[in-house]
Amino acid sequence: MRYFVLGIILIFSYRGVCQISEPPRDNRSFESYVAMLLDSLMFAEKTKNTINIIRYSAVLTTQLQATDFEKAALYLKQAFQYASSHPEKRWYADVCNRAGMLMLSYANNPAALKKLSRSAAQLYDSSMFWHRQAINTGIAIGRNGTIGWGYRGLLNTAISHYQKSIRDSIPHYYNHAIAMAILTRDLELKNYSNSVYGAYLKQQSDRNKVQSGAEYIAYENFKELDDIATLIDKFVNAEALKDTASIISHAFNLSTAFRRALMLDQASKYITIALSYAKKYQDATLRAYAYLHKGSLMIDMGEPDSAGYYYLKTIKTGNGSNPAGWAYYHLLRKKIEEPINKMNKDSIEYYYNSALEVGKRRKNVNLKISIEMAYYRYLTKVGDFGNAESLLQSLYGQQAQMDVTGKEAFYSSVHDFLAKANRLDTLIELKRLYSLSHDVITAAKHQDQLYAKDQQYEVSKTKSKLEATSIQLNNTAKILTASVAALICFGLLIAYLFHLFRKNKRLSQRNELLLKEQNHRVKNNLQMISSLLSLQSQKLLSTDAKDALEESKGRINSVALLHRMLYEGENVGSIEATAYLQSLTEEIRYSAGRDVSITLNLPERISLKIEKVTSLGLIINELLTNSIKHVDYSTPLEIHLSITESEGKLCLSYADNGQGVSKEAWMASPSFGNQLIQIQGRQLRGEFEITTRNGFQYELKISA
Repeated sequence: MRYFVLGIILIFSYRGVCQISEPPRDNRSFESYVAMLLDSLMFAEKTKNTINIIRYSAVLTTQLQATDFEKAALYLKQAFQYASSHPEKRWYADVCNRAGMLMLSYANNPAALKKLSRSAAQLYDSSMFWHRQAINTGIAIGRNGTIGWGYRGLLNTAISHYQKSIRDSIPHYYNHAIAMAILTRDLELKNYSNSVYGAYLKQQSDRNKVQSGAEYIAYENFKELDDIATLIDKFVNAEALKDTASIISHAFNLSTAFRRALMLDQASKYITIALSYAKKYQDATLRAYAYLHKGSLMIDMGEPDSAGYYYLKTIKTGNGSNPAGWAYYHLLRKKIEEPINKMNKDSIEYYYNSALEVGKRRKNVNLKISIEMAYYRYLTKVGDFGNAESLLQSLYGQQAQMDVTGKEAFYSSVHDFLAKANRLDTLIELKRLYSLSHDVITAAKHQDQLYAKDQQYEVSKTKSKLEATSIQLNNTAKILTASVAALICFGLLIAYLFHLFRKNKRLSQRNELLLKEQNHRVKNNLQMISSLLSLQSQKLLSTDAKDALEESKGRINSVALLHRMLYEGENVGSIEATAYLQSLTEEIRYSAGRDVSITLNLPERISLKIEKVTSLGLIINELLTNSIKHVDYSTPLEIHLSITESEGKLCLSYADNGQGVSKEAWMASPSFGNQLIQIQGRQLRGEFEITTRNGFQYELKISA
């Protein structure tokens, strides 16, 4: 037992040296970091993510306050604009702390003082005001971390403005900041406050306080986080070199750094990159570490079930490795944090023993100590103080193997044990607990007063809401009545329009039917005329007369074929010209009375109005008839017919292998066929050209 008491005494005698330091940052890495923050802010504004707008504006305020105080003020203004109206007041409290830091930066910046036309004393007062605003808001919402950082800001400002501050206020601010750091287990806040206060005591040459360790505890080997911008540069270089192991390592470090900066979206981005590379990398332990990091990020993002899933994947992938041990540790903590009535003792014992086994087998002292500290919290939670004391005694003998974080956790556990077991062995511990309890009682009374005022406000607000709701209900009833009437009118209008639509559809169908019937009758009449012409030609003795009747019969057949296709087709006012011309040329070739080779080059489908197709049919009929009639029968007749479409124009090209005729002779011919071709071309408003190169060639261009 005396060794245990000795361990308690060591808590208050442990001391070290701590310097105020910033990690080195070159201009290039700082600019890339700020650029990354600006990109994140722009994306947050684009997606209207209010919390991220506040977060990135606040971080930019802090980053730029030393290099560009005017821009820092603009980002602070934007952060205030969104935080003031946000329902979660913790964001407003955080921005207040940022404002206090910016005012302190202004006070120590001669250029800013000149620009603002303010004295340093005025800006020191402004810094104190904003930090107190943060503390008051933190008390109101019960957020101890905000209170602690507010007192840290007051400590900084009081030390900078020492001539005006009351001497006793500096240790007062320090003690409150440390108390909140211990309460929230915020190691960064504690070390920062210790650094500032230790440097202040050294400046005052107060050697006794520095050496006593009762009010000032500093830690050796405390190292700031690597600068995020530097890590990004390393990550980019690793990607350029395609160094997979380095890419994964730097992605891990970036994810961790962003988690500590509360920039969880960026942390998620880099752990996802690490996972994607680790899955392809032939190292199961590395993949296990990636799953472990992902699980820890899920805890920070408030998704414990997802965290459990990734911790189990770590165990399965790692299979007894160090990351598997840490996964067991996190699963144990998750189980311990559950309410006592929901705790599963078997699961807790399983995770504890499994992690302990990995720690011993891998000789991982940090894992072994961490798992025992977690199990200690479980023992005190269920009231097993005997085994808890035995475990602390065992840990006491391992102090030499603990790092700074491990020692801090051990000392906090000793304090926790003394309080829960009601064993206040030293006067200092009793004084500390009394001071904390006094602060808690004061805060509770303040909270009760705020609660009473809030209740009064809520009652008046509820009454106003009820009155507004009554008025809104009356207005809603009127709007509903008008909406129903408008809906009925709209329905009647739709019914009337539907009636007109059906009537027009019936008329359209009837007209279409009549038009088809008309085309059918025209086709029959034309065929009858063609038959009459055939009968008449049989009785004629004159060859010229017979030829004239045959030509007329061909023209009539071309028009009859057109009306037959109109009758059989689906479109009433237009016709598929390609199919029509194929049928027309085939019928003419069949009735030619000689061997004719006709080569067609037509579009796959081309739909034209009936008037254009009629004229084209007559023109082609005449051209084919002329070639059959005038090309020497001793020459095998070859005809080429093509239709092309370009730039809104249709081009009909016709050529045969006869002797041809000059354009002047063709134009001057009194032949009815030639005149008909010219008449139909003019009717189509076309331009034609006749050449005699390698036979007779005719080309007609018309609008499509």
